[in-house]
Amino acid sequence: MIISFHPAAEKAFAVSDGWQRMEITSMEYLAWIVCGVAWSNCVWSGSRRRGEYFVASYFYSLDFDDGSYSLDEALCDWQDSICLIGTTKSHRKPKNGIIADRFRIVAPWENPLTSLDHYRQNQSRVIRSYGADDACKGGAQFFWPCKEIIHLSNNGYTVETKPFAKPKNYQKQKIGFVPQWIRKILEEEVVPKGQRNNQFFKVAINLIECGWDAAKVERAILASPTYKDSSNFSQQKEIAATVKSAAKSTTGALSND
Repeated sequence: MIISFHPAAEKAFAVSDGWQRMEITSMEYLAWIVCGVAWSNCVWSGSRRRGEYFVASYFYSLDFDDGSYSLDEALCDWQDSICLIGTTKSHRKPKNGIIADRFRIVAPWENPLTSLDHYRQNQSRVIRSYGADDACKGGAQFFWPCKEIIHLSNNGYTVETKPFAKPKNYQKQKIGFVPQWIRKILEEEVVPKGQRNNQFFKVAINLIECGWDAAKVERAILASPTYKDSSNFSQQKEIAATVKSAAKSTTGALSND
């Protein structure tokens, strides 16, 4: 199994060149990499970090930053899997007015993914299942070093690699399906201020990729417990902008749950 890393973490964002590959022989070795340098679960054909140069992914990575999924939940859900869980530098520190668990989960795929579309489908599927950061599915994604490894296991399950699903079939199969975590937000929970833009962007992008049109998504969000008692025009404009942004970000090429 292979992972990419940049030997100069402070330069990884500013330049797309200088990336190297590393053979991973154990989760302990992987932990040493993800805590020491900038790294990526994507592998490229050369030293440049670009989606068009994607050749494989041997690991998936989930990033949690908004407090919607706790470290305790992760430790429970992933205890039987081969994985590592590492906190980030902003873990339990104020960020956008919120103190929350902020961490990453990294683990091997059942089978390596050798095409970008196939990788995006599978990465997006796992992201949706746990409400992780939806931005972490691109072919040029990278991560800053973790601060501390909270959990590490070399034994257990790997994450299933589902077959590639053609985009034209996706809409037919997914229309009407709404994940449980989205149903809770739309029907039961009030999303705290400071988390709303991020949470409802995730809601919108998932519903649009499930076949919902933008107007229906806007109505559903405005009817949710977070906004149902509000007629604030600026909030309506903000939600409309969030949904529009989500619509531009969707690919319509995700696999079934």
